[in-house]
Amino acid sequence: MDKPVIRYNSVGETGNIFSILYHVNKALTKIGRKEDYKTIYERVQKCTSYKQALQGINEYVTLIDDENEQWDKFNSICLIFHSTYSGLVDRFTA
Repeated sequence: MDKPVIRYNSVGETGNIFSILYHVNKALTKIGRKEDYKTIYERVQKCTSYKQALQGINEYVTLIDDENEQWDKFNSICLIFHSTYSGLVDRFTA
């Protein structure tokens, strides 16, 4: 069973559970799996936490949180910046 990929940002508007459900519905309907969406929706209504809801949804689609990827990119840029410019600072302060 192919799992559509749904990208969202857990700290942004797209991280709202209803926004995620909207995109899941759209993706599953497009591939003829409307019944799976109905199952997901019923399960999400019974969830007691956001994390639990995401885990249930993730059984049917692949959820990718862009927030995590943005932090990874930011940390990579900081590491490059630090390694590039720390040597320059050392030369000027010595």
